[in-house]
Amino acid sequence: EPEYGDPYVLLSLEQSATESEIQKAFRQVSKQLHPDKQHGKSDREKEAIAKRYHFIQEARTFLLDPKLRQPYDVQRGSRRRRQQQDRAREESMGARRRKMKEDLAQKEASLHEAAREQRDGYNTQRRQNRTEADLINKLRKDGKRKREEHAEKAADEELERLRKQQRQDKQGIKKRQVRLKWSRKRISVSPSEHSLAELLSSKFGKVVQVEMLGKEGNKALVTFESASSCQPCVDFYATHKEMRATFVEKKDDEPEEEEVEEPVSSTTQGRDRENVEDRRRRQAAEREKLMREMEQEERGDSVDVDQEKTASRQQPLKRSLRPFPVDFPISEETNGMSAFEKLQHYERQIFGNRISKELLEQLQV
Repeated sequence: EPEYGDPYVLLSLEQSATESEIQKAFRQVSKQLHPDKQHGKSDREKEAIAKRYHFIQEARTFLLDPKLRQPYDVQRGSRRRRQQQDRAREESMGARRRKMKEDLAQKEASLHEAAREQRDGYNTQRRQNRTEADLINKLRKDGKRKREEHAEKAADEELERLRKQQRQDKQGIKKRQVRLKWSRKRISVSPSEHSLAELLSSKFGKVVQVEMLGKEGNKALVTFESASSCQPCVDFYATHKEMRATFVEKKDDEPEEEEVEEPVSSTTQGRDRENVEDRRRRQAAEREKLMREMEQEERGDSVDVDQEKTASRQQPLKRSLRPFPVDFPISEETNGMSAFEKLQHYERQIFGNRISKELLEQLQV
């Protein structure tokens, strides 16, 4: 039987109806159920009428198709005959048999109800199991997410710790480093990394690394094995004519050098305000001035110092082409001395009879 029920009942037809009768019955029913004639009704009523209109269309198509109608007529006739036989049997059976049939029908209904409840309980259990499974999956996902967040946080902390350690190591390395700078014009052969490492290791302590800096090739970064080697190195090259050494990391207890804006004065008050570099420049200028005066005295010339200063200011200074340090005479007394010590030695010999010892020491400080 079709899902919409008995097509003869829907169209109010007998089983022996012809095709013309089927078409006529369909037209009569469709006039009442057509969607265009359902004005003023609710949406639910329109939906029910549209469904019924669809069913009568299916019923007409079904009855007009002989291949579908003939088997159905056979089944329908058989079913109607069986129903008639059942009604006749019920009318003929006694009260006791009718009671037994009612009990049997009631038991069947009870069994059907129990099966339905069992099925509903099974479905309820399945829903509960599905709910528990969903809860477990949610907890598993939350746990995985928290583990990933914890791992990411731990990785960030470890990275920050490594960066902090790297900064501390870098600060520790800076305490063991000095920066060298030399004049390529005063040094005939520029030092290499190997020669600098050997030179500084022999004087101040083991050198771990020497790195050349700049494009001009006159700078180097030296890393000592011990931080105690930096101070002697900077002190030694503070008065050196060829090379200078400075700390890479500024000392906390190192006072800031003040800029001296006033001109160099020979008075005690002016010298107290001088820093180390200005004092060295002043001493070098006084030493050069004294040497020129002595040379002029030997030649018998007398040149006014003020006139010479004026001329020197008017004319641009010319760089000396003589290399430094100069080649001093070799003797047993100066053997093993540095160039600066040799200079002081010969200054004492030359100026010893011309100026006082106190003035000479003042110039050489």
